[in-house]
Amino acid sequence: MRYLILIFITCFFIAAIIWIGIKLAMLRRQVWQKIISRDIVKGSFFSTPVLQQLVYFIFRCRSAYRARLLKEAQTGKYKKLISEITDPMLCDKLRLMIYGKANPDSKHDALYYLLQGEIFWRQCLYDKAFEMLNKIKDVRLSPSLHALRSLLTARIALYEGDLQTASLAAAQSLKIFRRKNWLFEEASVYFLQGIIYRISGVFDTSEIMLRSALKLYQSIFAAKYEAETMNELASLLSLQGRFAEADDYLTQAAKIFIAIGDKENYYFVISHQAMTALQRGDLEQTFRLARQAAEGHRRKAGRALAEEILARACFADKKWKNAAQTAAAAAEKYFHNQNFSAGFESLYLSAEALFQLQDFTSAELILRKIIRKETKHRCCFHVANAYTLLGLILLQKGQTKRARTLFNQALKYEFSNDRNIGIAVDYANLAVAEKKCGNLEAFYKNLEAALAYAQTVDDDLYNRLKNYLD
Repeated sequence: MRYLILIFITCFFIAAIIWIGIKLAMLRRQVWQKIISRDIVKGSFFSTPVLQQLVYFIFRCRSAYRARLLKEAQTGKYKKLISEITDPMLCDKLRLMIYGKANPDSKHDALYYLLQGEIFWRQCLYDKAFEMLNKIKDVRLSPSLHALRSLLTARIALYEGDLQTASLAAAQSLKIFRRKNWLFEEASVYFLQGIIYRISGVFDTSEIMLRSALKLYQSIFAAKYEAETMNELASLLSLQGRFAEADDYLTQAAKIFIAIGDKENYYFVISHQAMTALQRGDLEQTFRLARQAAEGHRRKAGRALAEEILARACFADKKWKNAAQTAAAAAEKYFHNQNFSAGFESLYLSAEALFQLQDFTSAELILRKIIRKETKHRCCFHVANAYTLLGLILLQKGQTKRARTLFNQALKYEFSNDRNIGIAVDYANLAVAEKKCGNLEAFYKNLEAALAYAQTVDDDLYNRLKNYLD
């Protein structure tokens, strides 16, 4: 019996030593992962699984070789590091992560295709990003890769205007990223959800998501992504009339982009400053900043945003013809970059300006073009907007029953995306249509629904709809 106890105690101590050794090795790898990530995360792209593979590869090497690789990784000597690594798959993934390009002719696994898809998405090549997703559609994926695939699916869906698909895919990936402690990817999901909730009009939840993303990016020293989140947070705050806070975030974001030498994103900050000035009602500053951004941007995506803001400024200044032309030019640039959601938004703005000019025929042509595009792109809430404005055109023409049908069609799309701001507006328009038809009971029912949904967005929308219906 004594011998058995002695054997048990000995085995327990041996197991404890092995367990402590494994834990120390894991801790050591995690520490080096954080040290290396501080430099790599400052680049154009970052991926936790690739960094993990790099660290695992380094720690499997001999001690002298390992020390050299760790030094190169820590000091950011990427070219030398990649040339030293003997694993061709890891080399290609590192090239993608650091330089945004790799050898396209070699055979790759699912993670490579997901990385390539992310790169295409960041380059606004959404069709190619979707092509990468299709390459791994029938492949059996681990939970981690499934989460990365869901994140990429959410990003592509958002830029096509499909809020429901984007929201579901983002939620699916978040659980796994939290469990894995992949902070960068978790922050990316929060950032995406912040945009989705802002578009849906749920501003308080959007702010929580964006602040969560900002906190995580700051914790991993991701300066570029920190600044991008500040940019998005400023847009949200300016929508709520919190202009001082928005200006503060935009100033911080501009300083970060200047410090890291990212001129293109710096001009995106200028564009957001122009949008904040527009929402503040300072049209002179809006025109000045938007023109500065349009001249400074080298890429069409940046110039498209600046032109869209100029179109919105013309619209606010009641220069309807200029607004329609500038918005159409911005839409063309967006479509060239395959940013379909922003393209449809600009087309809709052009139609709105034509509606104000009472050029109903031209406005209707644009709106029906947006609706036809639905067969190719999942532009759900843009289609809802198109049906709403078409309904308003028919109301102006006295075709109340047809207008009512279109408002109901718009509501169907808004409900599919849980977009409260659009639901409130459509119920308000339905109330007007029912009143014109003499259906007072339906009028009061839609009126109550419009105000109830408006209250879930903000007080400003509630008051505007109340005044409109009064």
